[in-house]
Amino acid sequence: MWPKLLLEFLPHLTRLIPAADNYLSSRKESDKAYQAALTSLKDEVRSGFAKAAEEQSNLGREVKAHIAGSAQQASDLARMRSILDSAEVRIATIENRLAIILRLLWSVVFLLAVTIVIIAIHACR
Repeated sequence: MWPKLLLEFLPHLTRLIPAADNYLSSRKESDKAYQAALTSLKDEVRSGFAKAAEEQSNLGREVKAHIAGSAQQASDLARMRSILDSAEVRIATIENRLAIILRLLWSVVFLLAVTIVIIAIHACR
């Protein structure tokens, strides 16, 4: 029984084997194309990650440089504030001295005017 069935299906098998071979070979080609596409995608993703890591590294360096610059500017600003505070104290001292000198000058002018009036009165007599 089995051998008779096999003999009946033998012509069909001879047609199915090439079709199966064609199907499997086309399947291998599509699998290879799919694998090549995945490999190229993997390479693109890796290069994208490498590029992003490099850009992040560059940004990190720039941030550190800005932080260092900000720290330098903060120290310069503190130094300028201390200089400005000391200059304000010196200017206040100079203004006080100038006010005293101005009062003394007015006193001298007043005394000079009084002296001239006294000399003029004494000369007229």
